[in-house]
Amino acid sequence: MLTVLLPNGLSAVYGPTSARRNDIDSVNMSHLNDYLLQIQQNEPTKYCVFGDGIFHPLTVFESAIRSYNRPAENAPLTAYQEYENKVFRKLRVSIEHSYADIDNHFAITDVKREWKLFGRGAETRDVLNAKLKLIFFFQNCYACTHGTSASKRYNCSRPTLSEYLGV
Repeated sequence: MLTVLLPNGLSAVYGPTSARRNDIDSVNMSHLNDYLLQIQQNEPTKYCVFGDGIFHPLTVFESAIRSYNRPAENAPLTAYQEYENKVFRKLRVSIEHSYADIDNHFAITDVKREWKLFGRGAETRDVLNAKLKLIFFFQNCYACTHGTSASKRYNCSRPTLSEYLGV
């Protein structure tokens, strides 16, 4: 499952996808990079999403997804690149905390046997996909009303539940 965690604690998900696929395949199937570039087309400040180390180097020329800086052959990282890597490592912890928030609020680990995708029928996989998307939807509703570890960590205001639901 590809998860994008925003500083306000809301998450967007794509998937789950087959374990035979890697994160780059999931990004390509989701068209996340295209979407991020499109919504920022005429904006003076460009934002990007931080991804795991697998996203480096991306095969896309223009990318709104970043990863850790890696030294080039015979060229060490600059002090700024080292600083960016340090910040990125701290950001990576936030997404792990968001999964812990979901687990704490919805106790999904109590039914681990239900989360096995292989060896089950397609209907069960469809039900699992629906459950996962509902869990993230409910977590976003919770984030709007109570905040999350991410919204508190980044001191980022969250939308009201009405704004999130568009009512």
